[in-house]
Amino acid sequence: MTDQGEDVPEDVPENVPENTAQPRGGRNGAGSGGGEGAGSGGQGTGRRRWYRRRAARRTAVTVLALALVAASGLVLYEVARGDDCWRPPKATARLAQDPARATRALDPGAGYVADAQLPGGAEKNASPDALTALLSDSHWHTCHGPSGPRLIGDILTAATTGRTADDRTSPARRHTAPMARTLHRAVNLLGGRSEGGHNEVTYPAEFRPYAARLLASWPDSVNSGVTNLPRKALTTDRQTGETHVGFGAHNFDNAQLEAVVLDLAADPRSYAILYDALRARAADRLDPLRRDQAFPPGVREAGHDRESDQREDGSGDKQGDEHGDADEDRDGREEPSVTGELFGSAAGMAALAHARDQHVARGDIPDGTAFDRAVVRHSAGGYAPTARPEGTRHAFEGAAALRKPSAKAADWARSASGSAVADDTRRSVAWFMDYEQQLRRTADLWITRRHLPAPVADRLRGALDRAHDLQIDLQYATGPRLDH
Repeated sequence: MTDQGEDVPEDVPENVPENTAQPRGGRNGAGSGGGEGAGSGGQGTGRRRWYRRRAARRTAVTVLALALVAASGLVLYEVARGDDCWRPPKATARLAQDPARATRALDPGAGYVADAQLPGGAEKNASPDALTALLSDSHWHTCHGPSGPRLIGDILTAATTGRTADDRTSPARRHTAPMARTLHRAVNLLGGRSEGGHNEVTYPAEFRPYAARLLASWPDSVNSGVTNLPRKALTTDRQTGETHVGFGAHNFDNAQLEAVVLDLAADPRSYAILYDALRARAADRLDPLRRDQAFPPGVREAGHDRESDQREDGSGDKQGDEHGDADEDRDGREEPSVTGELFGSAAGMAALAHARDQHVARGDIPDGTAFDRAVVRHSAGGYAPTARPEGTRHAFEGAAALRKPSAKAADWARSASGSAVADDTRRSVAWFMDYEQQLRRTADLWITRRHLPAPVADRLRGALDRAHDLQIDLQYATGPRLDH
């Protein structure tokens, strides 16, 4: 290691400026501070201070690198002399193409969950780990190769989904506990608290699409996390064995999730990525349901949904799959129903729409109409339930981000919005951005494809409308949403 003594070597040039390499801080990566010593104390004093500060910086970097090697065998920080950019080691860059290794390297460990169950525990657990180091402010600007946001985004995607960012063909993987812990920790770091005590994101604007992609593979966790209800940090689905993340109000960590959602909603591409996944997940959840599952079991037992006991596949079995006797789904939920699934699917879209409206009200989005049109251009399309019920099939949560759309976004909007002509874009775009209309369209397609009798269909539509109004009253009681 280079000698870190205080004596300035003879070969330091006379014209070296003070503080030449400014640290990158804040969401825009702008440095702060200024040089001193150039105008006071003489040039010799200024050069000596510059050398000491550079030496101290290199010492801190070396200590961090050694600590990470000892902890995980992985060096995440490597800086050449005089650089203010990140040179990611090859082993770190390869994590983006090695999901299993990425998960092992970034998993904060089982002890993290125990801390996260306590009030404020996830936030207080700030012990240095590989994930904390990866999300360092100085890593958003790379010296060469992929940009910091892209590389970090690809690594996080690999670590939390079990698949590379470029893999769009292989099936979604079951989310495991290490993946879930990594996501929980990453969101808490990305939407951390500022010195003023409020939450603000800790990444540059260029990372927004990658933050959206990260959340898009966890739509159930987003939907539950923005409801401001206390939840366990991790839960396991009894039917699929998949682990889900809970962002609970008692942990104060739902605020971090909300900060990330609020930030990415300012970018139309990022908005479209998460909006697509949330809408696709709503269709996922309706795929397995039969027409006698329009309402919860209690309503069906009361005779509100007994138009026919015959299953669509002609078997005549009322509840007849291998899990038909089970009255509970994940986390003790009752048997799935259309009303329950769509009500649960609305929370994330409501939060996203509310965030968009906040940006419009503050002027962050100067032209709401232009923004909405851009969202439609970036969107993959619309999502319809399957033509026939798929019985016991339960799609993994990450499948939503991979689901192929039923139609292109513009065609989906024009066909369902009532636009009379193809160029009536304002009306169709407004319809597309109204998440209530999107859920209603999903329900209507399910009703049509399951051949629901008209009286039952009318009751179902009414129940969904009432559920939507109740959710808005409970979640956004401080003020109405702005009109699109």
